[in-house]
Amino acid sequence: MIQVPPTVLASFEACLAPKNLSENRCGHYKKWLRFYLDFCSKYHRDANKSDSIVEFQMDF
Repeated sequence: MIQVPPTVLASFEACLAPKNLSENRCGHYKKWLRFYLDFCSKYHRDANKSDSIVEFQMDF
């Protein structure tokens, strides 16, 4: 599985922080971010486009 770039992870964590989520729940969100980025890498999808999110959801 690919590693989330530090800048992306920092931005993602900044988005999660105001939601006051438990550490366990934050861990789940980070796991699914890694799954999504791995999916985009494996299937040559642009992670910045919303249609790749729809394709990722359909894969499960």
